[in-house]
Amino acid sequence: MVDKIALKEIILIFAVLLTVLVLALGGNARASPPDEEWNRTYGGSGIDRANHFQQTSDGGYIFAGTTCLYEKCSSDIRLLRTDSNGNEQWKKTIGLSYDSSFDLIQQTLDGGYILAGRTVSSGMTNRDTWVAKIDANGNEQWNRTFKLDGYEGTSYVWQTSDEGYVLAGHIYTRKYPDPKGKIVYTDSDALLIKTDKNGNPEWNKTLGGLKDEWGRIVQQTSDGGYILAGGTESYGSGKSDIWLVRTDHEGEEQWNQTYGGNSSDWANSVQETFDGGFIIAGGTESYGAGHRDLFLVKTDLNGNEQWNRTFGGESYEFYSHLEQTTDGGYILGGRTWSFGSRYWLIKTDADGNMQWDRTFDQRLESFLQISDGCLILTGDKGLKQDRNIMLVKTNPEGEEQWVKSFEGDTIHSVLQTSDGGYVLAGDKDSDFWLVKLSKEGPVPTALFRYNPGYTGANQTITFDASASYDPDGNITNYQWDFGDGNLTNTTEKIISHSYDLKGKYYVVLTLMDNDGAMNSTGRELTVQKLAPPVKKWDRTFGGTGDDRVYSMWQTSDGGYILAGTSHSYIKGHRHTDARLVKTDPNGNFEWEKFIRGRESDEVYSIVRTNDGGFLIAGRTYDADSIWIMKSDFEGNEQWNDTFGGYGFDRVKFSDQTSDGGFIFSGSTASHGIVSHSSLLVRTDPEGSELWNMTYGGTGFYSLELFSKTRDGGYLLGGITSPLGSSDVWLVRTDSEGVELWNRTFGDPDSNDRLYSFQQTSDGGYIAAGKRKSEGTSNDIWVMKTDSKGKLQWQESFGGTGYDVARSVLQTLDGGYIIGGDLDSCSNEGIDFWLIKLGGISGEPEGGNIRTDGEPVKTPNIPGFSASVSVLGLMVCVGLARRRR
Repeated sequence: MVDKIALKEIILIFAVLLTVLVLALGGNARASPPDEEWNRTYGGSGIDRANHFQQTSDGGYIFAGTTCLYEKCSSDIRLLRTDSNGNEQWKKTIGLSYDSSFDLIQQTLDGGYILAGRTVSSGMTNRDTWVAKIDANGNEQWNRTFKLDGYEGTSYVWQTSDEGYVLAGHIYTRKYPDPKGKIVYTDSDALLIKTDKNGNPEWNKTLGGLKDEWGRIVQQTSDGGYILAGGTESYGSGKSDIWLVRTDHEGEEQWNQTYGGNSSDWANSVQETFDGGFIIAGGTESYGAGHRDLFLVKTDLNGNEQWNRTFGGESYEFYSHLEQTTDGGYILGGRTWSFGSRYWLIKTDADGNMQWDRTFDQRLESFLQISDGCLILTGDKGLKQDRNIMLVKTNPEGEEQWVKSFEGDTIHSVLQTSDGGYVLAGDKDSDFWLVKLSKEGPVPTALFRYNPGYTGANQTITFDASASYDPDGNITNYQWDFGDGNLTNTTEKIISHSYDLKGKYYVVLTLMDNDGAMNSTGRELTVQKLAPPVKKWDRTFGGTGDDRVYSMWQTSDGGYILAGTSHSYIKGHRHTDARLVKTDPNGNFEWEKFIRGRESDEVYSIVRTNDGGFLIAGRTYDADSIWIMKSDFEGNEQWNDTFGGYGFDRVKFSDQTSDGGFIFSGSTASHGIVSHSSLLVRTDPEGSELWNMTYGGTGFYSLELFSKTRDGGYLLGGITSPLGSSDVWLVRTDSEGVELWNRTFGDPDSNDRLYSFQQTSDGGYIAAGKRKSEGTSNDIWVMKTDSKGKLQWQESFGGTGYDVARSVLQTLDGGYIIGGDLDSCSNEGIDFWLIKLGGISGEPEGGNIRTDGEPVKTPNIPGFSASVSVLGLMVCVGLARRRR
């Protein structure tokens, strides 16, 4: 018999096993469902059924429904009002005439309520629209019946900006007796009725054609007009189509549009979208994959269709609810029979493209999007013998977090309360029913980053979850799913991993806290074929002002010369001056030179000449012209000259040609072109111009850099911005300037700028500049391509300031040197920044990368191998104890 100590050990091991299984099978936030604060029923001697439920402006609640006594149901309306704690404040009964019906209730701006329905006087055949207004205490203020010539139905009421009301519905105007003498109505038109705040009619409109039309929903638009959504059989291309009608503030039609195909299509919901257009949700039998699919239509503000989407399988789908999300997309809910009899939740982007979908086994009916983007789904288990009401909470991605059940008959509504909890309303035991739930306990927040940001195959990556936290306890487990079949559970915040193959991997971090609550986050990681070089050292050169480097060259002694501009070290001098800085091979300062003219002078390019000196090219504000200076090896001026056009000219790159002359590239506005164009200038060895060429656009394509290739051709670089954000643009030509290829590089969500490039020893190209994403600072950005301009790797460096790479070179050891600006966001201004990258390597040099052991290889069943291992340990412990 196993003794008590052995039993404790087995229990402990079983607890570990359970944790491993939960984490292995998890992957989204899970928490205990909220506690019930109170549970109330309201009723009398009869059977009360809630048809409508709303939260009031003071946090209380109001029910509206019907009552039956001894199996006889009246047409009267039963109203019941509670405070925020569910305590009954008052109940009222509003009597209606024979065969009348109650359709809807809404709270009004003054805290009262508007009720609408249909009423039929005894012995009459017409059914008229009926509206009543009650105050906040349930006292009737007025009661109106609109006796139009027809059989009316009301489906929606909206309080207007003038505190009046507009009602939408339909009216049958043609009548004839059937063989038994009963009056039958046909030919329905959509109906709009507008009243003042006292219910007095102002106007009514019927809208339609020769066949049937009906109004389902009406809303007032931002300009005071109205948008009516419904259906039509007179217009469109099918049996019935979705119908959208726009009117002015007096109900006069401005336009109408139909949406659908050759069969039946209908609208259940219409909403004004963030961009002023409309989103219509409903169903279709014209399109899609099955008998009946969910149908989503997006229009502009004039009702012109922008797109439509269908969702469904081979069987039937039915719409229930739609909400627009904060990212401009949509969440659509409904029931599907194509994928089992389940509730179906679909998330789309702003263009209606599906981003994810989830199905739920419970017989759910609707959902509510709450303040944190999560969803609350409501319904029941769908079993006649089981009266349980279901409440399901999901995260913003629709992944289940918790499920709670209640004993009840039906559920009509769920709301999030001001304290973060929830209230449910429905029917239970023939009474109105209200349940208040507390706010659920917090879940841990999952955050992580990885380094390096741009990684290569077989390179060690450090994943750091130190930013994760638990607001009410401690994180006890970190689970990493690296997206390549490897799963690791650890108690450490930092872990390392590498990938064998290039590609895109989705990394998911799942946390568990000491209360068993879980949460997950995921990020996509791109693994490149080659790993970027590793930084070996960096240097800064600057003073109290701004110093910027625009070009550099490796000198014959292995050191570097940097050319740029400076405001530093110039006492009383308010203009920008050219600055040269010389370093040794390790980036240590050797000497500097300042070149000062009458006006501001800027240097953008420096190249080593055949005699060992340097050619410095830039711009002088003295004549708004290109400025050239020739110096010796120590930066001493030998000669300088200016030349240019009739406006703003700027050199971005220069080089010496084989005949001892020079070639420059840059931008110009000197040739009558409104935007800057690309400029190419060729001179003789003394700097006299031989020819110049411009390559222009209208600002969308601008070439600013130039480099001679080994085969005598040229590489040109610049920016392109066809969609607003700028991308890097490279053009390769032969020796005659004929284009061989051109490539663009960039991120759709960022602005990228190129400042320097060079052909590398393998025939490819190294390029550097800056990258700025929306809402972030600039980072230095460097990329490497092959000889055809195809991207091999990219990397970025930077902090919280405005950091830019101005120049990049391949070094004698096969690595790279990057020169640029370092913005420390302090009073010290901007400094020169020099970064050395080693040769291409698969592993970082030096340092101990923290690791948590070999990752677990996960088979088809998540958590299977971990479970088997722990079960084996349990058996071993049991056997050992028995042998004692």
